[in-house]
Amino acid sequence: MKISQSSKKVAPPPPQVAELINKLLHTPTDDLPQVLAEIDAWKWPRSDLNSWTKVLNKFDVVLEEIIGDYELDKLQLNVFTPTTKKTICAILRFERLLLENATNRKMFNSYDRLHSLLFSSDLDVVILALNVLLRPAQQYSAQPSVSQSLSISTQRLQSLAKRWPSLREYGIGLVDLSSPKGNPEVNALPTEAREVNFSFYKTDAGSDCDKDKNMDTDVLDISSSSPRKVPVPPTASGSGAIHIHLDEQALASRSVMDILADTIETYSVPDDEKFELMCRIRAAKVLVNGQEADRVKLVIIRLLAIAIFGHTHPESDATTSLFLYEPDLIAHIAELLQIDKGIPIRVQTTAISALDSLAHYRTKKSRSLDSC
Repeated sequence: MKISQSSKKVAPPPPQVAELINKLLHTPTDDLPQVLAEIDAWKWPRSDLNSWTKVLNKFDVVLEEIIGDYELDKLQLNVFTPTTKKTICAILRFERLLLENATNRKMFNSYDRLHSLLFSSDLDVVILALNVLLRPAQQYSAQPSVSQSLSISTQRLQSLAKRWPSLREYGIGLVDLSSPKGNPEVNALPTEAREVNFSFYKTDAGSDCDKDKNMDTDVLDISSSSPRKVPVPPTASGSGAIHIHLDEQALASRSVMDILADTIETYSVPDDEKFELMCRIRAAKVLVNGQEADRVKLVIIRLLAIAIFGHTHPESDATTSLFLYEPDLIAHIAELLQIDKGIPIRVQTTAISALDSLAHYRTKKSRSLDSC
């Protein structure tokens, strides 16, 4: 169910809204992209989200079928067909627009679908899924247990929000990754900057204690990884530290998901490490010359994840997950707002959302304002 209806009687929607609801309910799935694409702005009165239950449930079924067909919860090895991608994107854009123009929005409950879509191989789909997540995150901002209320995966948000490995050593920041003016510096990075070094703990028992050790090692690896780190061969025993090294050549000619699939099989990567490893591979691959468009999309994804994290997690979590390893994060995001850097508007818009989110933290509020 997309939303669970309240026991309270809901007033019927205005006639114009009822007409739109009826139209969408009777639109075949194949025609949804075209019909929804015509709705580029909200032209109807605000209505209670409960009135949209049947429409949202219809979208829920469509997304569930796509998630199952493309095995997003396991590993998406087949790219979306053009029609399938248009359908997903149209639904997500409309859901975001609806959440901005409906009352009783807390009845929205499609977070499981959005969680699955974050594991998509398509960056456009990931951006739109995060855009939908951002709206309820803003509404619930700073409320207790908000991440549980929205069923948002802290682990996935952290993986998307972290600074990319190795770049600090070479002085590459968000501005360089976003602006065409930064392309020469990125393209001049040495081979070692485009490599993946990833460590995790493999245990036979898979205890919670071992998972905690794994998470700690993973975070430290991000902050202290050296571009000249010598890879360690994989451990032969049934448990212990496993070290994965992928060089630039291994990343250059294949898709992220194909590389990920082979790496998972070779090293027996557990399910709870797959998403983080995918993010590492993506970050390294977009540093290759010719990947500028995807590079900008990954910056947008990172900023959206930071914005959602800031609204849904207390300052103590942000301190240990983000600011501990990037104390100047706010200043780096604020640099994206400079008008002489050639930063795309969509990056700057997302940067404002990230700064607005981080400004909710008491010790960061004045710094956010000063940076702007």
